[in-house]
Formats: sequence, structure tokens, C-alpha cells
Amino acid sequence: MVAIKGGLIQDWSGAVFIPESTLSRAMSVVQDYGHHKDFYKPEVADAKIRSRTGDDFQVYMRIVKAKLLLSDVFNTEHDIRFTTVDARRVYSRAYSSRIAEVIDAGKPGEHELPIGKDRGFLWRIYGYWFFEESDGGVFITCRSITLTRDLPLVLTKILGPILKELPGESMRLSLEQTKKAIMAISQNPLE
Repeated sequence: MVAIKGGLIQDWSGAVFIPESTLSRAMSVVQDYGHHKDFYKPEVADAKIRSRTGDDFQVYMRIVKAKLLLSDVFNTEHDIRFTTVDARRVYSRAYSSRIAEVIDAGKPGEHELPIGKDRGFLWRIYGYWFFEESDGGVFITCRSITLTRDLPLVLTKILGPILKELPGESMRLSLEQTKKAIMAISQNPLE
């Protein structure tokens, strides 16, 4: 974690191994954005492919961040590229291109706050994933870099610890949910 003027950068890494699985099964889960709301709930409330050209995706996601006193909803857009290294390895990079905080989500008065005029709990997300089929399964490593705006001094003592924990918890949960989804299709393979 690095504090910068007006913000906070967090850099998290994690890994998981999915035994008895394949790279193609892993790709079928991670590229199935229409089902991300099922695989990654409650953090991903909705997801849609806006466009796809080969292995380049533009994806919309409604992200819900909730912990103790903090609950926030974001409409996000991501540019995601998958690159095949060889038959056993693929990596991806995902860059957020738009993040808008949503007020009164799910209610008749739901609306987005103007970008840059929100509470600043999530400003940017960059994700780097590496997938490798080896040793009878698939290894997945992830690196997530997030940028949040600085909190007002009054809120730092209350919300600061929560904001500092959220990106790491989110990555851990995403890796666990990815493993669970891949294992589910590994038990009922379609290929």
C-alpha cells in the first residue's frame, strides 16, 4: 500500500491451484462474463460483454463493495485482453476505463454520481491474471492494483482500516470463487 497525494494505491497478489482441471475449462469460466454475476456474487451484481474482437473484451460490471459500515455500488467498464503464450499458458490484463459510484442502487431514484465527484472509494482497478496448466491442474495467479481517493481526516480512523482491507479480501474471494466455478465444470465437463 502506497499513500499518494489525494489517494491510496494498493497492490495485492494471490494464487490458487485447481486440481484435475484444464486451461480450456479455466478460460470458459473467466471469459463467461454473462455468468460472472453467478460465479462472483455478491461482489459482481451484473456483468455483460459490450464488445468482443478476438481475445479483446470490453465488459460492463456492476460491482458491490460491502463491509461493516461501508457499502457501495459501482457501474464499471473494463478493457480486457487475453494473450495465449502457448497451449498451456494464457495471461490477461484488465484495465478499468470507467468507474461511476451509484447512489440508491436498485431503488427508483438510482443514479450515478458524476465521475470525480463521488466519495472516491474506488477510482481505478487494474488486474493481471496468469493461467498455467501443469501438474494435473491449473495454476492461477493474480495481481490487482487499485486506486482510491484519500478519505477526509474525520473518516480516516473509522473507514481507513476497512478500505485498506477490501482489495485484498476481494482478490482472495475472487480466486476462491474462480476455483469453485472451474471445479464445478471440471466435475461436469462439456468438452
